Amino acid sequence: LSISPTSGAINTGITLTITSTGSYFVNGATVQWNGSNTANTPAVTASTITVGINPAEVGGSSGARTVTVTNPGSCTGGSCVSNSQTFTVTNPAPTITSMNPTSSVYSSPITLIINSTAGNFINGATVQWNGVNTTTAPLVTSTVITATITSAEVATAGAGTRTVTVTNPGTCTPSCVSSSQNFTVN
Repeated sequence: LSISPTSGAINTGITLTITSTGSYFVNGATVQWNGSNTANTPAVTASTITVGINPAEVGGSSGARTVTVTNPGSCTGGSCVSNSQTFTVTNPAPTITSMNPTSSVYSSPITLIINSTAGNFINGATVQWNGVNTTTAPLVTSTVITATITSAEVATAGAGTRTVTVTNPGTCTPSCVSSSQNFTVN
């Protein structure tokens, strides 16, 4: 039994292709993801199975997941369950593609919308304004973070350039902190 791909990001869906070195899969075979049947029904041929793993199944934490296949009925040799393979769920480094607005008037509160076309923001991500976590928790999806920057946070240090970064929680490869974007306070 082999699987492809062998890794993927937290909170994303994947299409998993499982390959057998022989003709051992039968109609009605099921795929177990970390010990539970997958939510989606797999497409089965004698030597391959393709199944979608939903974002909720991939989960919100990094680490290893086991993948096995079970053929229905009784099997020669007693076990209908394949050997297991390991799928590694990774915590990606966040990527800021754009943000809106990119400037504001001194001491005005801001609703900052931060975008990532890579879709690698995860639940629990934080927004840093000039290196300090914002006081208001952001709303997070995989592609958009909306953060409220208070008038006091905007006014700190007067007019000039501020940096904006996003940090994903946990352990990331290679870093949990995005590159910075500049915001201008007039």
